[in-house]
Amino acid sequence: MSASIADRVVVRLSRAAGDPRHAPSSPAPLPSDPILAATRDELGIGSWDGVATGHQPIFWHGGILAKAFCAADLSRVRGHGWLYLVADHDAVDPCAMPYPARRDPHAVRRVMAHFGLPAESGVAAAAIPSSPVRPPDRACPAPAASPEVADRLARLAAALAAADASRGAAWRTASANFAALHAAGALEPPSHMIRASCLLRTSLGRDCVARIAADPESCASKFNDALAHAPRAASRLRVDGDTSEVPLWEVDGHGMRLRITGQRLRALLRDGAIDGPQGPCVLLPRAFLATGIVRALGVEFVHGTGGDAYERAGDAWWRSALGRALPPFSVATADLRFTPESFGLRTAEAQHGLTWREAWVDPVRLDGASRDPVREHVLSSIAALPRRSAARRQAFAALRSHIEMLRARHRDRLHALAVEDEARRASRASVAAATDRTYPAALHDADALAGLSARVAEAVSASVASSGASGSRR
Repeated sequence: MSASIADRVVVRLSRAAGDPRHAPSSPAPLPSDPILAATRDELGIGSWDGVATGHQPIFWHGGILAKAFCAADLSRVRGHGWLYLVADHDAVDPCAMPYPARRDPHAVRRVMAHFGLPAESGVAAAAIPSSPVRPPDRACPAPAASPEVADRLARLAAALAAADASRGAAWRTASANFAALHAAGALEPPSHMIRASCLLRTSLGRDCVARIAADPESCASKFNDALAHAPRAASRLRVDGDTSEVPLWEVDGHGMRLRITGQRLRALLRDGAIDGPQGPCVLLPRAFLATGIVRALGVEFVHGTGGDAYERAGDAWWRSALGRALPPFSVATADLRFTPESFGLRTAEAQHGLTWREAWVDPVRLDGASRDPVREHVLSSIAALPRRSAARRQAFAALRSHIEMLRARHRDRLHALAVEDEARRASRASVAAATDRTYPAALHDADALAGLSARVAEAVSASVASSGASGSRR
């Protein structure tokens, strides 16, 4: 049995998320801005008043699932389903997933399975077509660490094969992820699913692009200023008049994402880059734009800890460059890990006595001595001798000979210590691979998924209660 544990559950709700005015009997007022109202209709969410989250189109690990649990719980309190934003503007391989593999009977390693044709680095997920789903024995380069994990890998492959492949690899993976989690009794699928690659075609998306194209230098400058709130959130843009970089990607004929300037953006717009309603968009939102467009609609968004940092920079940029204040967002994350024991591993034993490195440097300690009087005497003599002198070099040579003599005397014990240290390192590496938090949540057992759901619900209820709201789904 591949047992799992859920820990480090974090939920921080915005004031709005816990506001009792959002109870089902009193829905939140919708944005009165005609651009926002039109965008809601264009995205098919109309008067929907639930909570959203989103991520790249991959098979979620426990931290991402915690965001979905939080969004679903808050939406259910309001009497709505939740919304999922497929971040297919990012360059990820939707059909690749990490899993714990068996290297030998006593070792586990983290490897990548590829259930579709591997995507080229730098290709936007939105541009990756669906490819035939490879069976686990071809997709996985090494056997799974347990029969249970092998069975769940097969179920994920089956879910991929059954999912809608007509909208590309990103949509298929998102759909398969929801199907697998729903089959495990962990999560109801979202009531709305939106692709980030479609956002620029909306009324609000077009308005944002027009503002960026009108003054790319100011846009880039304010983008860089906003990074003061989160310096690692994104790379800085070049500021140079019309050739200033803009926070958009151009997608070439091979699906590669290319940086573009304001000058290039205007040329693309003249050629109708976002006019066509069908097919992949030639322009994709870059940092801060995608989730900002959703949040600008009055939608409360649940981020992870990474989004907690970069979205603060995004908020500053939206205010200064696009003239819109975005609503608060919430944060949720968690760790879901396999236990080493479920793979037949033992946690690395505590180090007793000397390590090989300690004994190699000071081999007299193998005789039980805490100090080497010969070494101390020679070192004292060396310190008193002139630097670069022949006498000093002779003293160093004598010290090396003394240490080599001790090492030769304890050759067998040093070898034994080296073997023990290597075994401990290998054991620690296997335990680290077994307990990696990034494995897909759908590879974990149903009890662990239910436990994570319950812990997130408790954290949501506590946060709602602390903000003055009444009631929760549990």
